[in-house]
Amino acid sequence: MAKAEPRSITRRSLVAALVLPAIPAPPVTVIPALSAPALAAPDFAGAPSKLHAAAEPDPIFAAIESHRRAYAALDAFISELADIEQAAWHAPRGQRRAANKRLKQAYAAERRFGDILDDATERFVTIVPQTLQGAAAALAYVRERYAEGYPMCEEEECMALLASTEAAICRAAGLPPPGRAAHGHPPPQAGEG
Repeated sequence: MAKAEPRSITRRSLVAALVLPAIPAPPVTVIPALSAPALAAPDFAGAPSKLHAAAEPDPIFAAIESHRRAYAALDAFISELADIEQAAWHAPRGQRRAANKRLKQAYAAERRFGDILDDATERFVTIVPQTLQGAAAALAYVRERYAEGYPMCEEEECMALLASTEAAICRAAGLPPPGRAAHGHPPPQAGEG
């Protein structure tokens, strides 16, 4: 077994942090296997927080909604793009130029929708939730997307999401923030969380 780095989270340090007498441990929920039907996410935004009462709404909820809208817009456009492709590929003579022009515009629109989704994903995975409810909502959102067949996190994005969730848990548990500089990440800037 590899020796844990002094700044890494181990099961022992996580358990020790959660059983501190000043901080009540959150209830443990058993997560079903990935092959089970997707569960509806609880209303995380409306749940009261005993560990951290934010003066402002947790920014992760806006990031989730932004990502949800960007994903829905791209997903809705895909069927339209398929129709435009079929029309261009099967256009009769005399209509091919117009159909190909429309297809070129549709591909440009698809790239714009993709760029918007990429930006929303980048914001989502790097925002540090300000509450445990926000951290739980972020993880539930990723699980929901995965259950729908859309694994939204590539390796780098997954690591950024884990780091932001770790920071939220450390903040709520009263632990020092994780050493981002030790893992190749710059320290968070003002307003990053």
